Amino acid sequence: MEHTKIDPKLLEELEQALGYIKKVFDINHLINATQTTSQIIKYYEKSEKAYHFIHSTKGSIHFPLLLNNQSKPEELAQAYFIEEYIKNINTQKVLELGVGKGFNIKYLASNYPHIKFWGIDITPINIQKAMHATEHLENVFLCRGDFERLPFKQKHFDLIYSIETFCHATNLKSALKGVHYVLKPKGYFIVFDGYRKTNINKLPQNLKTAAILVEKSMAVNQGATINTWVKTAQQVGFKVIVKEDLTYATMQTWEKFQKLASFYFKFPTFAKITTKIFDTLLLQNAIAATLAPLTIKAGVHGYYKVVLQK
Repeated sequence: MEHTKIDPKLLEELEQALGYIKKVFDINHLINATQTTSQIIKYYEKSEKAYHFIHSTKGSIHFPLLLNNQSKPEELAQAYFIEEYIKNINTQKVLELGVGKGFNIKYLASNYPHIKFWGIDITPINIQKAMHATEHLENVFLCRGDFERLPFKQKHFDLIYSIETFCHATNLKSALKGVHYVLKPKGYFIVFDGYRKTNINKLPQNLKTAAILVEKSMAVNQGATINTWVKTAQQVGFKVIVKEDLTYATMQTWEKFQKLASFYFKFPTFAKITTKIFDTLLLQNAIAATLAPLTIKAGVHGYYKVVLQK
């Protein structure tokens, strides 16, 4: 098979990064691991402190976006975009898939008290924190559950959104069908998420390995290409309204995480000791932080905004 041509300097940097990671982690074990629902729950439970102290003390567990007109990454960038749709359609009922700690739903529900907001998340600690964050809001209704098995009646919501949640879908087509089922006719489904940009089987082996490690270290079983994802959405009955590449808006944050991870891997003996003390699911975030900026620069991974209409 003919491999996609990649900058040799980038491949050299990638090989060096993989060398550092191999000194600390069993990458073959991670590559071959299946990210089950219980593993995804455990990943978010074990990563909770890191998300709080390193990612956001405000409760956000998604990527802030540095858009063209901004001086620094904005944690509410996704919510601001969703808000525009809420304002411009006759919205009465909204659902967030993967509500996390309630960061986005709190903002939106506070600004639109006449609209009812539902949120679902499979991780107990997330739902607990989301309930605490929104306990003063009478228009918020939260439940613990799987976004692939939505417990709502047909044609119930005007708008559904998902921020970095759908990447965990174990059956993409089935999950999209579930969203389509509970969405009202002409309703919108807004998704912000990471995707593969290319077929990784056509990549040099080290780059393919890096791509899989980025996904598995963030509890994603197998990333979908953006084109496959959109095509699957169309197959279940959605119309694509927007497909926008926002990868550039994530890079400052990725590079910040990469610098932090470089300190961790700089002392492999110490790093190896930490794997005996702390849960590997927490520490393996350093793998994604190290490799994702490289797979992004190689054109393998990207971050997109997608708007679908039923």
